[in-house]
Amino acid sequence: MSATTFIIIDDNVIDILTHKIVLKAKLIDPNIIDFTCAQNALQYIEENYSKNGLNKTILLLDLNMPGMNGWEFLERFKKLDKKIKNQVKIFIVSFSIDPKNEERAALDPYVELFISKPLTKEKLTRIFNFQPAT
Repeated sequence: MSATTFIIIDDNVIDILTHKIVLKAKLIDPNIIDFTCAQNALQYIEENYSKNGLNKTILLLDLNMPGMNGWEFLERFKKLDKKIKNQVKIFIVSFSIDPKNEERAALDPYVELFISKPLTKEKLTRIFNFQPAT
């Protein structure tokens, strides 16, 4: 798969719909997969991402969810095979105003960037243009 896939993990279906609208306004026919349950998303990645490294995925992760929250998802994600993890770029998209969440996200090696909701075309441009510090 050469095109970028978007995985949205958010328990709020209105937020998922908003993310999809913004993605579709910015991109032509984006490949979007959404989950309201982080556990189901993790299972999907484990089952559908091979170790051949062909997928390019941007994952939009909410933090505050019932069941497995965003932080718990990240802890489980870290245990996946490195070749699978390298195919996924994680961006936290959250309503959280707690600066500790932003600090924690900045320290997590698998989180590219913390974005506050709502997702907008301008914030999506930040995601596309994001270059991690080297």
